[in-house]
Amino acid sequence: MPSTKDIRDMIFVFGEVKNPGAYSFSEGLTAVQAVGLAGGYTDIAVLEDTRIIRGRLDNPAILLANVESVIKRGEIGKDVALAKNDIMYIPRSRIGDWNAFLSKLRPTLEFFILPMVGATYWRDLERRW
Repeated sequence: MPSTKDIRDMIFVFGEVKNPGAYSFSEGLTAVQAVGLAGGYTDIAVLEDTRIIRGRLDNPAILLANVESVIKRGEIGKDVALAKNDIMYIPRSRIGDWNAFLSKLRPTLEFFILPMVGATYWRDLERRW
């Protein structure tokens, strides 16, 4: 089971990548590098509509990351720097209303992320007693 420190030092990559999941965060990590960590993108990925969900799931900031412009056109200046606990999502089709989409995606994200956070939270409480 990962420790609390491990959880705080992760990013999450979901959607149209070959190996979705949690990956170690390091300073300077970018969206394109995260795609590489996740094994690359699938043939049906809509790279120009990639989003980064930052902050709490109940009130996140949603950032656009046009990964296509970096990968296919070499516009390196458009690569987005990631932060600890960012969730990156590469869709298979354009998503018009991200708030509606996020409300549908939230249960899936909570299913993957909350068990790790909850387990470490309870283990940390047990240590204090």
